[in-house]
Amino acid sequence: MILLTGLLLWSCTDNDNPAKEIPVKGKALLILNEGSMQANNATLARYDLQEEMITKEYFLDVNKRGLGDVANDMIRYGSKIYIAVNMSGTVEVLEATTGKSLRQIRMETDGGQSKEPRRLAANGGKIYVTSFDDTVTRIDTVSLAVDGSVEVGMDPEGIAIKNSKIYVANSGGSTGPTGMTTPYR
Repeated sequence: MILLTGLLLWSCTDNDNPAKEIPVKGKALLILNEGSMQANNATLARYDLQEEMITKEYFLDVNKRGLGDVANDMIRYGSKIYIAVNMSGTVEVLEATTGKSLRQIRMETDGGQSKEPRRLAANGGKIYVTSFDDTVTRIDTVSLAVDGSVEVGMDPEGIAIKNSKIYVANSGGSTGPTGMTTPYR
């Protein structure tokens, strides 16, 4: 009976899964892994340059949930990190210093379908997101809300901003508008 009681007490620890201590001070590299399509296994890792240590599941460890299905692009703008998660139809916004999710912005059409966000660019307090619904969507970096969208060519892929002008590379062929497009509405 004493042996059985000892085994029972030994197996009942306070915490079988103690929280991982994630160093967040100092310089680090964030590594985005898009994962496999339809596997919902995109990851964000953090490599601490001073400690020479990698935290492979950084996003999961900090936020207690997965990043999503096919993470395509990531940028830092100001004090935030923005990640386009294509098949999940989201833009994940993180606090740059801690990796904590501030908001997961749903990128959906009026009909509720995923816009399939792809690439990101930033300028003038806005984040611009190309999406496979043939649009570029604008997100305000203070409110973290979508505040405009404009149609561009078929399957916009690349995006760059120079002198406050937005340039979009479309991968869907020669259909769709060319030259100047309608301003944001």
